[in-house]
Amino acid sequence: MNYDLLKNRLHEVMQAEIRQKEAIGTQLRVFHKNREVFWECFGIDNINTGREVRKDDIYRLFSMAKPITGVAVYTLWEQGRLSLDDTVAQYLPGFSSMQVYTPEGAVPAKREITIADLLHMVSGLEYPHPGNPVAAMLCDFYGEQEAKSPDQMLSTVEFCNRLGSFPLLFQPGERWNYGASADVLGAVVEVVSGKSFRAYLKEAVLDPLGMQDTDFYVPKEKLERFASMYIRDEHGMFRLEEPTFLTLKQRHIPPAFESGGAGLLSTLSDYSRFALMLLNKGTLPAEWGKDGKAVTILRPQTVAKMTTPGLSKSQRKQCGWESMRGFSYGNLMRILVAPDEVSYHPAFPGEFGWDGWTGNYVCMDPVNEMLFVYMVQQANGCRPQMYDRIKQTIYAGLSDAC
Repeated sequence: MNYDLLKNRLHEVMQAEIRQKEAIGTQLRVFHKNREVFWECFGIDNINTGREVRKDDIYRLFSMAKPITGVAVYTLWEQGRLSLDDTVAQYLPGFSSMQVYTPEGAVPAKREITIADLLHMVSGLEYPHPGNPVAAMLCDFYGEQEAKSPDQMLSTVEFCNRLGSFPLLFQPGERWNYGASADVLGAVVEVVSGKSFRAYLKEAVLDPLGMQDTDFYVPKEKLERFASMYIRDEHGMFRLEEPTFLTLKQRHIPPAFESGGAGLLSTLSDYSRFALMLLNKGTLPAEWGKDGKAVTILRPQTVAKMTTPGLSKSQRKQCGWESMRGFSYGNLMRILVAPDEVSYHPAFPGEFGWDGWTGNYVCMDPVNEMLFVYMVQQANGCRPQMYDRIKQTIYAGLSDAC
């Protein structure tokens, strides 16, 4: 297959994003049938020094960490060390007597939260923000932790047990809501494995896949590779700044709270290995494995389960974000169920992946054996139109390459 036309088109799409000042610096890598067909860097990393984006830059994943946490949970499930029907309270006693918010006052939860509820984001847990009374209650708690040095915060298990003291937004399983479920799963992994969340991730997922630059902090010797972070000011201009978000700050310090929902940092190279493993039904192909050997993390049946939608029709109605049009959700990832609802064509049922607060995005399409990973670092950086533009360009290019 000749991918030259695809490469030229993608190059122009990515350059246009920089030229139109939609981003300062980005990376895009595309695979087709386990072959790398595109990898380029665009723009600059630092507007003060002029340093260019480099392929080994280390990025804040934020919510693109969630699929990694999901894989960690399923490694324990495969080993029979937990069940998806287990209650969270079996591992975290802070969730033993859950209350549910109502305008008239808190009422007891009708049932306990399960591991499956966390994986599908139907637990009723929230993130801190001013949008509703439950989320607003969390702001002070997160603020207390953010006032401390990362190594002085509550530990992963302590933090998540405290989350259990806050009321749920709704009865467990009642509907979908994007909240702190993945963080609680990280604490569950820690309790079940008997190791820190970081240690278990490294043992079960990161080290086997050769993800040597993926961690909860950037060590001193790698700081010069740490990608710059941007935020738009009141005039819409990019300003070099790293705001504290979900307790995450001072990323050069090993944190006491290892956030399964947002805490990991990684390179495009590392995350590509993870995505290739999932696209290949749980096995990283030999050509991308350490020492030229294939590495199996999960069984094919497990990956099939992970990439099956976990929401009912009524629960899916709460997935109202623009980036979720046409998608359902399950196991901390989006899963395409309605191709006719998306704005790029062709689109194929079963496409899955996720994104992050700074704009990072991963797409895996089993039907066409295609994946891409896009990296950028800007607060509130989600741009569905850009992701769809990339997909449209890739599919047109693959068709022409045949």
